[in-house]
Amino acid sequence: MVYSPMFGIRAIGPLIGFVACVAWTETAWGDWNEPFESPETTWTVLDRDCHVFRMREHVRRFHEAHSGHGCEFLRITADRGTFVHFGVTAPPCRVIDELSIGMWVRSDRPGIQMLASVVLPRSIHPRDGKPIRTVLRGASYADAGQWQRLRIEHPESLLKQQEASLRFQFGSSIDIREAYIDMIVVNVYGGPGDTRVWIDDLDVAGEIRASVVDAESQGEGAASLPRVRVVGGELRAGERPFFLRIIEHRGEPFAWLKGLGFNCIRIEGPATDEQMRDAAREGVWLIADSSVELSDAAPPCLLGLTRAPLGSDVSPRTPIPPTGAGKPLVVRPLVAGKPDIRSNTDPDEADMRIARLPLIGTGDELDDMASRIRQRVRGSNETAPFVVPIPTEPPESLVAQWAACPGAMDGPAWLECEQVRLLALQAAVSGARGILFESRNRLDGDAAATRFRARSLEAVNTELGVLDPFLSGGRCEGAVDVGDPRLNGHVVATDRATLLVVMRRAPEQQFAVAPYADRPVSILVPFLSSSAGVFELTDAGVRAVGSERVAGGVLVEMEQMGIAACLVATQHDVALNRLIQSTASARRRRAELAVDHFALALELLERVRSRRPVTDGVHARRMGDASIRLEQASRLLAMRDFRSVELLTRQGMNVLAAVRREMWETAAREFPSPAASPFCAVFSSLPAHWAMAERLRGRSWTENRLSAGDMEDSARLFDSGWTRSPETAGTRVAVVPDAARLGRASLRLDGLPSEGVLASEAWERVRPAMESPPIAVPRGHLAQIRGWARVEGADGRVALRLDHQTGDVIAGDRIGPSSEWREWTLYRFFPEAGALRIRLELEGVGRAWIDEVTVQFIDLSAP
Repeated sequence: MVYSPMFGIRAIGPLIGFVACVAWTETAWGDWNEPFESPETTWTVLDRDCHVFRMREHVRRFHEAHSGHGCEFLRITADRGTFVHFGVTAPPCRVIDELSIGMWVRSDRPGIQMLASVVLPRSIHPRDGKPIRTVLRGASYADAGQWQRLRIEHPESLLKQQEASLRFQFGSSIDIREAYIDMIVVNVYGGPGDTRVWIDDLDVAGEIRASVVDAESQGEGAASLPRVRVVGGELRAGERPFFLRIIEHRGEPFAWLKGLGFNCIRIEGPATDEQMRDAAREGVWLIADSSVELSDAAPPCLLGLTRAPLGSDVSPRTPIPPTGAGKPLVVRPLVAGKPDIRSNTDPDEADMRIARLPLIGTGDELDDMASRIRQRVRGSNETAPFVVPIPTEPPESLVAQWAACPGAMDGPAWLECEQVRLLALQAAVSGARGILFESRNRLDGDAAATRFRARSLEAVNTELGVLDPFLSGGRCEGAVDVGDPRLNGHVVATDRATLLVVMRRAPEQQFAVAPYADRPVSILVPFLSSSAGVFELTDAGVRAVGSERVAGGVLVEMEQMGIAACLVATQHDVALNRLIQSTASARRRRAELAVDHFALALELLERVRSRRPVTDGVHARRMGDASIRLEQASRLLAMRDFRSVELLTRQGMNVLAAVRREMWETAAREFPSPAASPFCAVFSSLPAHWAMAERLRGRSWTENRLSAGDMEDSARLFDSGWTRSPETAGTRVAVVPDAARLGRASLRLDGLPSEGVLASEAWERVRPAMESPPIAVPRGHLAQIRGWARVEGADGRVALRLDHQTGDVIAGDRIGPSSEWREWTLYRFFPEAGALRIRLELEGVGRAWIDEVTVQFIDLSAP
């Protein structure tokens, strides 16, 4: 393992500080040891990749030591994972082969391992400006029940073995000279369940001490954070507008998260003094929970407090009054906001707002996200900037389904990097002043899926950083017709330049991103001046794009275009030079990320393919072609041919997208809608789909358990327990004759805008609905909810919401306008007995007919 963010920064930073400059003073040979004879414990928990972890006991024990009287005893409980790291700081000592580190360990389980954290003071991380860290691995424990000596020997040779990998990851400027060890680490994970570990007699022999000058202690090097305020709908740090890139904190070091490109960290609970000091030192803002008022003396790093969970929304089922007071936007306040905001809970008066729009695994098209966000915030307090949450992992409701269905998933699920990028670009061009990247699990683990997610986010943040002048202070002009129905375009303008973000359109990319035909693309831009030059912002830098004046605008010709392209039109040299500088400074790292991404995507796809019941020779050949491109890109990266690296990785990722999409489409075609099954919601859950299909083979569904779902008789419908939403002006829920799919009648939901409500706002405000009576759900059963619907709507934003719930909404689908009856189906697993309700809801202006709704079960608890 090379650079190890798991404990290299997060845990070590708070204990010993970060090094800004190092001065060596070589002393005589010496030894350092920790005999564990005092009553105070020494080891400190650093991090782990286990979802469940409990510290059962951590004490000094006497009369159980290897030597002397005392030793340190740890007892932990963990679920599946690979590491639980504890660390102890040691005097900084040079990495030389004469250095020997050892300790005695006894455990009831094998696998305990000794490690050492190494600082490379001559190699600065390109993202956070701090010395790069790496890890040396020592011996592992094997003799369960016996004391065993664990050692790290010849550390200089071990570090030299890592030098090539470090150069590949960080570039040829890596310099391992004057490296020093400043922390000893032990991985006490012995497997799922309880692990007991005794540690004694830690010593470092043959050391040359390194004197480390901490710049923070000298009053230098700490980042200076200006206070944040809102000016004319912009977020400004001091006098400079900026775009928020927020990540939910799950225990990662602030410096490491900043290295991924985040400038703000969302913390659950109040921010501690230590967290605020770390944030100020690293130059990142914090958003924290609090029920207390902010004072004018609050530190600048504390950007804001939330009085509701960040990302929370007014429920779609909550009636929205005709005034603006109920908009689904809730975050407050900024530290430097208006004084009266500190106690005001009216979302229209908030300093920042949140606009949530669930997409992944739903029937809502990803291509329409930006337009729908603009609809959602229209009419509210437009002087308050808003932030868009986007997921970086599959939705929690789907993960819960995968976990609940026994034997369905045996590995982590992940989103495609192209999905994360498209979601981020759609959010960025919607007019938002920030993105909240939602994260439930740590980003700094070693698993391939975790590294893939971290690399995806760093790549997205790097691109957003280049676009920051437009996103932080530009004017969102909305969607434009670019003359090709396979593309959508969105414009953000500043006084000196105009940004056009063009994304490829394809249905159902919220499930699996579609590949594209690799051929030239023509884009018609209707608003450009003939004197403006057009440039594409690529991973390899700024590239001029051919353009010519034609009827209706300027025609831009692109020989190569990936899943999305960012075009800038400007005639100002200052604006162009700034873009050239920002892309040039990031092009090496973007090339490295592209190659790393490509390799991880290939690895993760192969894992899914290996679980497929039927192999495909065409897919195998494509995977081989992608592997060849990866090898070529890796060689060209070493030669600094960044343009060729960009082309090869783009082409290779498109090949992988084609394989993923075809595999996903084959599985999804078995259902009326891809959202029907939780195992087709994302590509990485397809192994669970294949496993479930095998389990269902030969089993029979029960009879229908839903009363009056045939929608034939209004009296019987309501007598059986169906309830409807209160009718308002323009809404109606009724059983009507002569419009049935089968029988004599069907249920009709009418949604028309009431007086004073614009059609563009009715999407949020008009929601006629019908809810079923509770249906008993046996334990360990799979439910099949089926029905038929026909939807009419002139504005194209009508959808039928199909949810079933046991207290919380755990599934849903949406059906767009159609002149024909369409079947819908939902499959969901219930590990525990409970009650199921179905909600049928119309969103927006239009009319929907529903008929033949049934609920059946299969017992999956039986063998």
